[in-house]
Amino acid sequence: MKSLILLLIAMSAAGTFPFIIYIALSTIFDNYISARFRYRCLKYCLLLYLVPFPLLKYFIYHRYFSTPKPLNGNVVISLTGKNRSDIYWILFKFRGIFTENIYRIMDLFLKYNKFFIRQSSFSRFHRKISQNVLSDPEIIKIVEMLSQEMQLQHKVTVYENSLASSPFTYGTFHPSIVLTSLSDKNNLPLIIRHELQHIKSHDFLFRQLAFLVLMLHCYNPFVYFFFCEVIEVQELACDENVMKYLSREEQRCYGYLLIMTAAKERSEVKSRITLMFSKNQPDFS
Repeated sequence: MKSLILLLIAMSAAGTFPFIIYIALSTIFDNYISARFRYRCLKYCLLLYLVPFPLLKYFIYHRYFSTPKPLNGNVVISLTGKNRSDIYWILFKFRGIFTENIYRIMDLFLKYNKFFIRQSSFSRFHRKISQNVLSDPEIIKIVEMLSQEMQLQHKVTVYENSLASSPFTYGTFHPSIVLTSLSDKNNLPLIIRHELQHIKSHDFLFRQLAFLVLMLHCYNPFVYFFFCEVIEVQELACDENVMKYLSREEQRCYGYLLIMTAAKERSEVKSRITLMFSKNQPDFS
């Protein structure tokens, strides 16, 4: 169990150190670093938080670069009498330690069941959303046309719902777009392009992985800043990618659309006293 804790601390340190450098550089050179580059840096930190590179380094070193020390002189190993009983005693102690660690690992696993509870809540949310599949042929045509233009490999399903939040996407292998009550009907192509860019960048998957980092390294205060940074930079990187395909006039409309959607969403939040990323109003955009 001690080794497992040390491994988690090493993984946490491996991800936190470059994240601190990222925060420092992004603060100093904020106007010169694109959101897409910042997003790539956060993905690198995410990899260090989740993959046990210290363990892999230890395994590779001892497997390929470490040589066993030769025994000095002629040593005879006997498995009879007292030596055999000592070996039995060592095996017995190892079994006890192994069993004890299994129980501790199970206890640690149960402490992180919040992640699985959240997944269960998401399943219920999906069943509720999937009852309202969009049937408007004009909107479906826009989605298909933009999907081909952006070279998306997945088939995208569109739903409509009366949620008082901005439109959002969810799903990794079967991505979906939910058009909510705040969807501006006059700017649907821009809204759908934004959501399709989230799907193309696999933002939903990376947000789930960031949440897993939050659960795995909950003792580290930096991971809370890391999670918030991932959410913010995801949106900025998505906007940058969308703007590349727009004309000057469309860019003005897109910026105005973002401002108006944020203003409407904030007014709805104040009037209904709802919380983002909660059970009643999930934020997967």
